Amino acid sequence: MNILVNENYEITGYALVGDISDSTRIDKSILPDGFVQSFRSRYYLYENGAISVNPNYTEPTISPSTKPTSQQTINANLLLQIATLTEKVTKMEGSAS
Repeated sequence: MNILVNENYEITGYALVGDISDSTRIDKSILPDGFVQSFRSRYYLYENGAISVNPNYTEPTISPSTKPTSQQTINANLLLQIATLTEKVTKMEGSAS
C-alpha cells in the first residue's frame, strides 16, 4: 500500500493497488480499523511508522457564495436577451397573420 503524506505528516491520499508519485510504501497491517471506510484527506497522520487520527483535524467548510460569478451574470443577461427577442418574434409572427 502507498500513502501520500504532506509536510505536516497528514495523509492526503492512498493507493491500495499501484503507486502514487512521491508516496510512501507501508504495510497494511499498520492501518487503523476503518481506515479505508472513514478516510478523509488530512484526517490521519503518519509519524514514526505509525498511523493515528489527527487531533487537529477539522472538516473542510464550503461557504456558499452569495454573489454571482461573472459567468453567471453573463449567462443571466444572455437568457434575458433571448427571452426578450423570443417575445418580440412571437408578437411579430402573431401580427403578420
